[in-house]
Amino acid sequence: MDENSKLRSGLKHSMTSKLREPHFFSLLFVSLVMGCFVGLLVWFFFLCFKFGRNFIWPDTVPFGLSLPVYRACVFAVGGVITGTLQKYWGGYPKGLSAVVEINRKHGSFGFDNIPAVFLTAMVPLIFGSAIGPEASLMSFISTVICYIGNRWNMDREKLQIFTFVGISAGLGACFKAPLFGFMELIEQPISLTKNDKIIFPNTRRIIVYFTAIFGAIAAMSLLNSQVLVLEGMPRFQSAAVQTNEMLWFLPLALCAGGLGCLFPLFSRLSARILKPFDKRFVLKALICSAVMALVMWGLPLTQFTGEEQIETLISNFRSYTAYILFLTVIAKMFLTALCVQSGWKGGHLYPTVFTGVACGYAFALCLPSVNVVFCVAVCTGALAGAIIRKPMATALLLLLCFPINIVVWMFGAAFLGSLIPAWIEDRRKAVA
Repeated sequence: MDENSKLRSGLKHSMTSKLREPHFFSLLFVSLVMGCFVGLLVWFFFLCFKFGRNFIWPDTVPFGLSLPVYRACVFAVGGVITGTLQKYWGGYPKGLSAVVEINRKHGSFGFDNIPAVFLTAMVPLIFGSAIGPEASLMSFISTVICYIGNRWNMDREKLQIFTFVGISAGLGACFKAPLFGFMELIEQPISLTKNDKIIFPNTRRIIVYFTAIFGAIAAMSLLNSQVLVLEGMPRFQSAAVQTNEMLWFLPLALCAGGLGCLFPLFSRLSARILKPFDKRFVLKALICSAVMALVMWGLPLTQFTGEEQIETLISNFRSYTAYILFLTVIAKMFLTALCVQSGWKGGHLYPTVFTGVACGYAFALCLPSVNVVFCVAVCTGALAGAIIRKPMATALLLLLCFPINIVVWMFGAAFLGSLIPAWIEDRRKAVA
């Protein structure tokens, strides 16, 4: 046996022996149990979300009111409750990136008040604001895991690892996308000035991550089969990609990516508008309530997280004009940014996917010669890439929605979309 063969044999034996260590198998068992527990938390969160929203938003409008009047009343009550919660427990829930960054810096998310985190996460969702559940859910999961870790006297390093594993498992169960749950935490936002490479964990840690993720998805699926609380993102039909679609790929990706760049602009604009009301939490939330009631009266697709509205567009998008859909895209991004800045806090992943789908259908109405599903996939990938700025995570998030034959185009669109805000940021720094 030559030296290279001996070396390969030695490495294989070393890796196999490490994977067979009793400590590693016990770690796998703990990660599996934790994953199942996270799946239970995800199911419980969406159970409360579903029943709370169904109670507040029944199929028929109560009290003999018209829908716009009832919506305004609900938002007014929700604004008072949201503002009061922010006054006493402000800062929760955190955005997904903030949750990850806090855990990375401090090794713990904090565990002071689990009910406060849960309430501040749940109220904006059940009252119908234009935000997604994923950031609120990750804040809740991180708080619970840190509370348990503190009870078990975990050291900082172990607690940080288990919190990250729990967040990955929660994201995988929330979107039923295990690869996205893993990649979202390790991929850095794309930048033209920084050369941030994706640093994968070692083999053992990757196995631990995916054990927890699949445990969470299995537990969530089992509980979901008993009481349906999460249907998941809708699935699009297959798309034929021909020369005409290829020619339109670049214009569609650039236009949708450019639209996605409005989201950070809206975030800065909302923060500036609401800055005079920083200490007046209830008034700030009520301002957002009034804006939501007004916008959703004219553009009802902007309400809620966006998941059900995607199904509406899939089955009935031709009943809308391209003009209305483009307005819906812009209004949804503005409302999501305004909600986060005003105290109606939550995530932006679900709304981002919806805005991308609406943008795609708007362009499909303008370009009848282009395959509809291809148009929607490219626009969703580019717009989501511009907002999330993580092309691999974006493509993996959308993988379960679109057919496999356009995954390459979708990833290309997400990459181009993520380059646009990076280029704009680079230009702004150069001018400053």
